[in-house]
Amino acid sequence: MPETEQKNFQERAIAYKLRISDILNSEFARDDASAGCIKINGLKVSRVNIIATIIDKSDSGPYPNAVIDDGSAKILLRGFENNNIFSK
Repeated sequence: MPETEQKNFQERAIAYKLRISDILNSEFARDDASAGCIKINGLKVSRVNIIATIIDKSDSGPYPNAVIDDGSAKILLRGFENNNIFSK
């Protein structure tokens, strides 16, 4: 890969494995480097991996949404860019 193309890559933040209840019970913080993060045990977390089950979904309205449950809590997801994200 040419050297000029490599400079365009941005290092991605670590995606931590968290439970939904950990996310809901944490403190939200804004920073200049991203859209924001949550603080958990002194860590600033801006990306997460969640293993959960979709328990409800809706394609009505302007944005599709789904509710997921991982056994610890439930959270609503909303798709803004891909209107067919929850259709499968």
